[in-house]
Amino acid sequence: MVLLKESVLIISSVLVVWWLLVSHHQAQQALVWWYSKQWMRMCEKGETIRNGLLQESFIIRRHLELSSVNRSESQQQDQYYLLMQEHPTLNIVVQTAESRALKRLKPAISLHEGGFTVADKSLPMNEMLNKVKWALDGVFYTPLEMRSGLEVKPEWLEVLS
Repeated sequence: MVLLKESVLIISSVLVVWWLLVSHHQAQQALVWWYSKQWMRMCEKGETIRNGLLQESFIIRRHLELSSVNRSESQQQDQYYLLMQEHPTLNIVVQTAESRALKRLKPAISLHEGGFTVADKSLPMNEMLNKVKWALDGVFYTPLEMRSGLEVKPEWLEVLS
């Protein structure tokens, strides 16, 4: 009788342990499935955000290119100033061969709330991408030649003379 009770207890214990292992395995499979679905959703969401940002940056770049055709340097800088006023948190990378031309925008640039970097057109690709990353991270970077000296518009010099 005691032997029968012990064997029933052992068999039921083995069955319970086996059932727990099977349940644990099924739960793991369900979590793996759920994790893969979540990962796919997050990838799709990231792609959507990235594509939206690329579209927005392309539109802004194209807008600036079209607005700068047949305009003087002063009018182009006014356009940049308006862009920074309309989009104060926009992360901006200015790619230029002559960064000193941006000196007149220093007050607007320093008040800009988003990331702002100036990148020389002659930079290697990895450095250029680094400047873009800095702007996206909200970093404010201007070249040394832009940070020193005072730049005045030629019209102002004519008035002062």
